[in-house]
Amino acid sequence: MTEEPEITREEELEKLFHLQCPSCGGGTVKVRNSHGVAGEIFVEVLCRSCGEKGFFQLIGVENDVLEIERAENPWAELDRVLQKDWNDWHDYKTRHLKPTPVTGGSWFKPVNVFFLIMIVGGWSFFFIDQIHLLDGIFENIQIRKAHIQDYTAKLGKLPCLSQAMKEKLKNVPIRYTRERPYHRDRIQYGEAGIYWGEEQIKVHRSNFWFFGAPRESQLVETLIHEVRHRVSPALGHNELFYELVERDTKCSLKLW
Repeated sequence: MTEEPEITREEELEKLFHLQCPSCGGGTVKVRNSHGVAGEIFVEVLCRSCGEKGFFQLIGVENDVLEIERAENPWAELDRVLQKDWNDWHDYKTRHLKPTPVTGGSWFKPVNVFFLIMIVGGWSFFFIDQIHLLDGIFENIQIRKAHIQDYTAKLGKLPCLSQAMKEKLKNVPIRYTRERPYHRDRIQYGEAGIYWGEEQIKVHRSNFWFFGAPRESQLVETLIHEVRHRVSPALGHNELFYELVERDTKCSLKLW
């Protein structure tokens, strides 16, 4: 007749507990209790499958360890509390004590790559555009002249401009210039005056992006600004002059 193996006190305690390892989900858990100098009750748990550990003080339990151990099912009512404490401790370690290691390729996520492209692209665009103002890179003069002629012709047909301005748009030569658009450390967009005995209007490259496309609102404002100088040269750059330019520009862009 085969003798049944003797059940140790430790194995007995394991059966009394109904715990589940929060790390691997295993149910084979080693449980050991102890008490402190002031009668505190401590419980140590260890998953035999993955080694996950926990060590907790049972709060609100009678201090007499012997009475608890002598009960018919001494720890059964503490399963729920102990399981919750163990789960909370495992979650805390996962969040704070065991950070996920950063691998070499984890940075290259789509959102990070997108923001990198946006930052580098924006900086490159600004840098190239500033170089363009100085040296006119990718500058096609004929295309830019054609843009100026198209804008001039379109402005001449708008009903909001005065007849005097339309006459200037039609009769005064409006030329694209490759001169550097700086005046007293400020960007200049155009000029108007008498050059070599001829009335002229100059349009600088600052009215265009480096790849050739016109800055629509800026080019419209520049043309109106310089044509207004030729219509009313006595105004100079006084307050009335800027009010007239702003009024004509807003009106023109609305009808554009």
